[in-house]
Order: sequence, then C-alpha cells, then structure tokens
Amino acid sequence: MDTHVFDYGLSITPTGNNMFIVENSFNKLIGYCEALDDYKTSVRLDHNYTKGKNGRLYESKKLLEHNTSWFYYILQEKGFVREAKTIAN
Repeated sequence: MDTHVFDYGLSITPTGNNMFIVENSFNKLIGYCEALDDYKTSVRLDHNYTKGKNGRLYESKKLLEHNTSWFYYILQEKGFVREAKTIAN
C-alpha cells in the first residue's frame, strides 16, 4: 500500500477495490468511493474514528454525515476520484 502524505498531516492510503484510508490529525476514515458513471459516484464510510485526548482512536457516530462529505471531497481534490459532471438544464 502506497501512503500519500499531504500538508497539514493529511495522508491517503488506497487499499485496493476503491477502498481508501484517509487520516488527519483528528480523524481516521475508512471507506469506499467509486465513480459509477459520468454523473454518479458511490461513497460509503465504513469506519469513522476520532482521536481522543490521549491520542487513541475511538469509533464514533458523531459528525458521520459531515465526515462522509469531507471523505469524498478530499479524494476529489487530491485526484484519487474524478469529479462527477453537473447536469445542465
């Protein structure tokens, strides 16, 4: 597994089969992200860990929806998943 380290302590590790581990100084997110077609992308967050005051990781349901959006956004920004096209009316 190749870990890609970016600024501000962000690291992204592709684990195969469209699975990714995204980790920053506060969270560790493990999930699935795949472009289905030009307009749809499938995103699933399997594990949402938050770092406690002692530095240990704890499974958390807090901010799950926000972290799922951030997971998808950061994978797009760093070029691991292409951005879906917008539907023009």
